[in-house]
Formats: sequence, C-alpha cells, structure tokens
Amino acid sequence: MKSTFSKILFFFLGSFFLASCSKTPDTADPKKSFIKIYNENSFSNAVTAVDVVETKEGYLVLATNQIPDQQFPGVTLLTVDKEGVVIKKNDLPETYVSPSKGLFASGDNYRFLCMNNISTQTYITEVNAKGEFVQATPINQSYPLCFGLAADNSYLVLGYSQSKRASVLSNINTSFAQVWTKDYNILEEVDEPVFAHVSGTGRRLPFAVGQTSSHYFYNGFYNYSFSLVFANPANRNISGVVNGFRYSGGFSAAVPIEGNTFAMSRFYFGDTYFMPRQTLNPSATSVSKDLEGRHMLELAPDAFVSINRYTIGGRKLLFYASNTKNNQIGVYTYDETTGAFIKSRYFGFNVPCEFASMSLTADNGLIITGSAYVNARFKRICLIKLSESELENLVK
Repeated sequence: MKSTFSKILFFFLGSFFLASCSKTPDTADPKKSFIKIYNENSFSNAVTAVDVVETKEGYLVLATNQIPDQQFPGVTLLTVDKEGVVIKKNDLPETYVSPSKGLFASGDNYRFLCMNNISTQTYITEVNAKGEFVQATPINQSYPLCFGLAADNSYLVLGYSQSKRASVLSNINTSFAQVWTKDYNILEEVDEPVFAHVSGTGRRLPFAVGQTSSHYFYNGFYNYSFSLVFANPANRNISGVVNGFRYSGGFSAAVPIEGNTFAMSRFYFGDTYFMPRQTLNPSATSVSKDLEGRHMLELAPDAFVSINRYTIGGRKLLFYASNTKNNQIGVYTYDETTGAFIKSRYFGFNVPCEFASMSLTADNGLIITGSAYVNARFKRICLIKLSESELENLVK
C-alpha cells in the first residue's frame, strides 16, 4: 500500500506542476507551494475534509471520519506544519459526530459545530491549534446543519426540529449564550434528507446562514422547498423568500457583497449556474429558477459550490470552487465589481479529488483542502498550497 500510495502522490504532483506556468522562486519553496495527500492506516474508513484554517505553526484541517457500521461520521482534526508535514492527528471521542463547515478562531483556539451521536443535540466544540479537545458546549438545538457568523462575529446556527417540522435559526454569542432563536415552518417531514446530510450517507445539501447590511438569511428548508429566506433583524420574522423548486432546485451558494447584491450559484435538477452579481429583494417573494446565470456544464450533478471574497493587489475578487464531472477541483475567479470572468484552473488530473474549503494565507498565497481518492478507493485528506505567484496568475 505504501509504495502504491507514493507512486500516486508522485503522479498527482507531476500533473500539478505540468499544469502550472513556468516556475518562479516562490514555487520552489516547500513552505509556499505544495500538494499533500495524507494516508490513513485503515482501509475501510473514509476521511473527508470539511474546512481548513491557517495557524501560527501551519494549518488545521477539520474532517469527518466515516467508520463502517457507525451511524454518523466521527470528527478528525489534522495539524500540519508550514510545509504540510503532519504534526498531529486527533480523533475526538465518539460522542461528537457530524461536524459542519465553519472553523472560526477564538483567541488561540478554534470553534466548530458538531452533534451528539445519541441525542442529536448540537455542540459548539473548541479545540486548540494542535487540534486537541478543549471543550464542547451544548446549545438548545438539534440536527445542526450549518454554522456561520453574524455581522458582530457572534454565531448563527441552523438546525432542524423533527417535532415541529421546522428549520431553526439561532444566534449564539461568543460566550455560548443564546441571544435568540426562531422557527421557520417546513410544513412537511424532511427527516430523510436531513439524516442523509448529517450521516454522510447521501447528498450533502448546501445549507448556509449569514447576515447582510439589512437582514439575516438562511439557505435551507422552508415551505415545502429548499429556499433562501430573509428575516427582519428586529423580530426575525420572514420579510422575503426566494423559493426553490421543491428540493431539486435552489441556491447552492449565496454570499452577500453589498446592499442587496450577492455572489451566487444555483442548482436545478442537477445542473449548476454561476451568478457572480445578482440583485435580490429581501422584502419580496421570487423563484430561484427564474434567475439567469452561467450554465457550468463541466460540473458534477448538484455540485458543491463554495464562494469566497478576497482582495488581492487592491482588486476585489470572487473565488468560486467546485467539483467537476472529471473528479477534479475547479477554481474560477471573477471580478467582484463587474462580475466578469477572469480565469479557471483545475486540480487533480490523475487522482480523483473533491473540494472542501479554501483560505488566503499570511504569505499572500492560498490554501485549499479537499478529499483525494487514493487508488480511486480510499478517501483521504488533501492539501494544495498555492504560492503568491501562482495565486496572482489565477487573477490576471
């Protein structure tokens, strides 16, 4: 296994550098440019990257660890140094399962959302920069679906109530006290898609939470469909909604830019459309399938889409990332001001890959985490570090 893994890693790296532009001094520095795939002793476990942050010593990756015959995936944290060399791997106790995307700094520690494996209660869990467990604080929420930040850097948590058949949006302060909570009626049972999402046995739905300059919003279940719901900040009552088409159409990503302008992506019966500048009325009712966008023919059906806003060299940019039909990670850059497409780049020419998360780094580069299928069978964490020159090439 070890020799086969080494060969696959060699081919993967070779493909990356062949696809790159001519070498510059920063790409030769292993701290500034690398690709790593992290092996796992177990042949049966599937390790899926969820999120990544840069630490003082290197990078911290949050992942799920799917163990056969276990109902929910466990929580794995991988810490690596600036060159991507493993420092430590930690598996949290089996009580904590199904982590959501969202890994937020709190002092020298990091917080994320996960679930109790028996009661399905939500925890805000804290670890240190080495991925070592610090504390897990339960909050009054079940089936955590996503984790985000409000404008004041408090936490927004979206969950699901079986008994009420409702999406539940809560605001939690940084001391873990509940500020407010609000139920939004789904009007039907959605246990099956919720369970598939948190168990990792089916489609992971593109739940999201956030706050614009005028409204809270969540992307999730409401009124028989997967919809983008806007709520008045004073009383959290619904002010407007962009309805999906049942659970086969809706938004796969929504990031506020300014005012009522969003960078978005939508899905419709498996197809994906990018909309880098889309105006929405948070006080009206509309339908997502009526919005135009660039049809992304190369993306996998119902592709996971991530949108990040970055300022590079004084330019405001959008970085879209997703998964292609060829099992590659696609990164697409747009001008935030105009919505104009700039460039695309693909990773994973010989090893199938799935995207999870990305972040700018302190050395003006970019770190990307995802999952690689070693031997096309064994799902493992991968890290791709782009140097400053490689990142600049993506936005020219």
